[in-house]
Amino acid sequence: MATRDGRRLAGPNIYAHKTRRSSFPPISYFPLASSPPETHREKACCCSDEVANVGERRVGAAATPPPQSHGRGRASRRHRQPARSASARRPSGVHRSTPLSRTACACRRGSRNLSNVDAVAAALSSALRSVQASSRGGGDGLQHFMRVDVNVVADLGGWTFLEQATWVSAQMLVVMPHGAGSVNYLFARPCTAILEVYPFGYYLPGEYLNLARAVGALGYTAYPGDTPYNDTDRHSSPAARYQARSVSLAPDPARVAEWAVEAVAASAQCRRHQSQGARAPPREAFA
Repeated sequence: MATRDGRRLAGPNIYAHKTRRSSFPPISYFPLASSPPETHREKACCCSDEVANVGERRVGAAATPPPQSHGRGRASRRHRQPARSASARRPSGVHRSTPLSRTACACRRGSRNLSNVDAVAAALSSALRSVQASSRGGGDGLQHFMRVDVNVVADLGGWTFLEQATWVSAQMLVVMPHGAGSVNYLFARPCTAILEVYPFGYYLPGEYLNLARAVGALGYTAYPGDTPYNDTDRHSSPAARYQARSVSLAPDPARVAEWAVEAVAASAQCRRHQSQGARAPPREAFA
């Protein structure tokens, strides 16, 4: 907003409601925590060309309404488009997984993609296999993760809403960059552990992780720095926000593997609480 003489007035921070401080501090899962990542606006994820087998628990879908006429007996533009098969709608770039797969990395095309997603997936698989080996016969509640298979989605936004919701509901560990696809946290199973990866200067844990908390999931954050809230406050201008949203993300695979071991244990503890009839305390509690 500007005055009559052209001077600009400082307005309120429109992101203030999304940057409320969390009682659970962010964990830095990036190799260079002191410097912002390099900008890569259109770098695509490097994934394989297989297709995922998604779907254990299906989410009910509403019936598709019939095409409606618009005065000349023509269907709307939406319904004039040729129908696509389910295989055509699913994007390429997914590691084939078994129906019992519980761990996944969701990527995206263009900005805020996980540029090292294959390395992250390999580290997750290795970490979970170590958990698998150490928990055999231990009675520690980790048998839910005995089938280790990490699948990677190259572009979750290329799927239909039903496919996205079904995919999220089938996972127990999820690594996902911050973005609109995170709204699917609403369909996560209780006690699912979710790691949301943020770019430098754009830390908004109060936006989507509250959805995860609402359904009983466990929220974790990854940020390339030690002062996420201060960085976000300093980068509140539209230009800075645009630049922050245009980066590629490269979390340290070793640190993500450490998170996976912790998350498996936390998820198992959460399920034990549920089996005893008590609601597990939320992993993320926002002030």
